[in-house]
Amino acid sequence: MDALADVAKLEEFFPLDASQRARAEGLLSKASVIIYGECEAAGVMLPTDSADDELRRELFAITCCDMVQRALVVLPEQMGVRSTQMTAGQYSQTISYINPAGDVYLTDREREHLGIICGQQIFSVAPRIGEDDGR
Repeated sequence: MDALADVAKLEEFFPLDASQRARAEGLLSKASVIIYGECEAAGVMLPTDSADDELRRELFAITCCDMVQRALVVLPEQMGVRSTQMTAGQYSQTISYINPAGDVYLTDREREHLGIICGQQIFSVAPRIGEDDGR
């Protein structure tokens, strides 16, 4: 299974240093697998290699990059830390991390971009009573 984006695509949006490149490659593969899985479960067709599907391929690649960028902003020494607080005299600073575990995940907005229906759905089935009910 090919990754939906490569490190060069990620660097268009998020500059990487040498230590982040290897980690980024692994995360791009992981993000791609998550996207493939979610699309398959939702019955969403993946983009093809045809020229007509270029926009969808780009959308999937950008979504993959966004997922990886969220994970890369968490430094390895910060993983698992939900918040930090520092105090010096009368001054204090509290930092709360958005993604403390460095997880790779899709947001609801990204799911919508990919065509995956989010939220609750309701369906109803009208019973049919009469001669044609199969009895």
